[in-house]
Amino acid sequence: MLVIPDYAAGKVIYRATNLPDQIKVHDSVLRVINGAAESTGCKVKITKEIDFKSMPHNELMAGRYAAYTAELGVKYLPRAMQEAAPSGSTDMGNVGHYMPGIHPCYNIVSLEGEIDVSVSNHSHKFTEQAKTEVAHKATIRSAKGLALTGLDVLIEPGFAEAIRADFEKRVPKDVTLADQKMARAAFSAGGCGCC
Repeated sequence: MLVIPDYAAGKVIYRATNLPDQIKVHDSVLRVINGAAESTGCKVKITKEIDFKSMPHNELMAGRYAAYTAELGVKYLPRAMQEAAPSGSTDMGNVGHYMPGIHPCYNIVSLEGEIDVSVSNHSHKFTEQAKTEVAHKATIRSAKGLALTGLDVLIEPGFAEAIRADFEKRVPKDVTLADQKMARAAFSAGGCGCC
């Protein structure tokens, strides 16, 4: 016997690496939900909360961070391999459409650059690895790289202006009032910060 309650609610979270793909996934999810509702004779109400935009990393700050962390011993994979690797999402992308920023990830598995794809964010293995001396040292290196980059923004003549000019050139300005409110909320709330 099939029992359909008077009311049911759910939350669907989906991710994509760019906005066009995110729209495709959203449209697919809507088709599934509407199809399920139609096939069971139910009504459906969909409320969209927030889109997480891609993170427009500022190349100048990212380059400076990478240079500092490389001096501290970080070994990076080639950029194409880094960009092809799976990653998460973050509300920092929404903030990044209003001000220059970077959202670097760092390796907590090895100080020598080896990777272990089974140690992914929000997993038990990640939790265990985050408690290790290697993870602590990696975090200190990353924090130093961020601090030195931030210091350069503050004290190096022309660096902040170059960052702003690069930002203005790269980031589209087709934002809505809702986007602005979401960015302010994301900026003030902090968010998950996942890579």
